[in-house]
Amino acid sequence: MAPASPAGATKTKDPCKTLKISEIAAAFGDAPVAAGAKDSRSPLPLCQWTVSASGNLPEGTVSVFLQTTGAKLAYDAHKKETASYEPVAGLKNALYYSVGPAVEMLKGKALLNVQGVFLDPDSIDAVDVKDQLVELTKKASARV
Repeated sequence: MAPASPAGATKTKDPCKTLKISEIAAAFGDAPVAAGAKDSRSPLPLCQWTVSASGNLPEGTVSVFLQTTGAKLAYDAHKKETASYEPVAGLKNALYYSVGPAVEMLKGKALLNVQGVFLDPDSIDAVDVKDQLVELTKKASARV
């Protein structure tokens, strides 16, 4: 039997283990998704998946960051930035960052950040993927 984790401890510190390719594909209309890859250049643990264009969405990326040092401090600071961050209805301790776009969620001692960047090739504006990011954050939070 595995030892119990201390209260608030994260289940995984590997962001590539927070989401499954099938979950990302389903959130984006069954688009093909490349395996997640860690980015060693990031100061925080980061995993990124490339999502192929499908339906009305251009090709884009989904990234997961995990912050375990200063997570609550960062969450509390973002919570006060009401011009850029807004609470996510139905998701406790979660904020939507419209500029990212990303959903951040404080879970125990970790700050989970699920970001989706899908740029419209005609205007270079970010395509709204808030609903997909909220869905993916719910799934990822179960593994953090």
